[in-house]
Amino acid sequence: GTATGFGKINQVLTTEVTAFTFSSTATTPAAVTGLSRAITPSATSSKILVMGKISFGSGLNARGYVQLRRGTTLIGNSTAGGDRIISIASDQIASVNDVANVNFNYIDSPSTTSAVTYNIYGCAEGSSNFLLNRSVNDTDANSVTRGTSVITVMEILA
Repeated sequence: GTATGFGKINQVLTTEVTAFTFSSTATTPAAVTGLSRAITPSATSSKILVMGKISFGSGLNARGYVQLRRGTTLIGNSTAGGDRIISIASDQIASVNDVANVNFNYIDSPSTTSAVTYNIYGCAEGSSNFLLNRSVNDTDANSVTRGTSVITVMEILA
């Protein structure tokens, strides 16, 4: 016989943040206000596909870093040694009017039927700000944009 029913999408949930008020000067990643998504898997064998598009600004020539966490536990991020920043995505800002957009996908196996919350953390290098959805200058000009950030979680049945 032919097996059926495997890999079906059971639920898709999204959080979109258009606000541009979050700012952090922390040199270690901080939880980005509002940029999280909870999901309750229907089976312990389910996989959760976590997808994100994060827009941020930081100082001139400064790098911004994004982390993915299940609760407070790092998942899907790089491994780092020494003083390196652990991240799932990063980008460098070339201008104080630039907004970077980074994307990531990660398949998680939470092995639970209890609610699981996926959180985005962010920081910038040195003394630069990590600014969600806007550039450092945020100049009101037709050459400057603001971004939007999204985290989507999708339950995939085993």
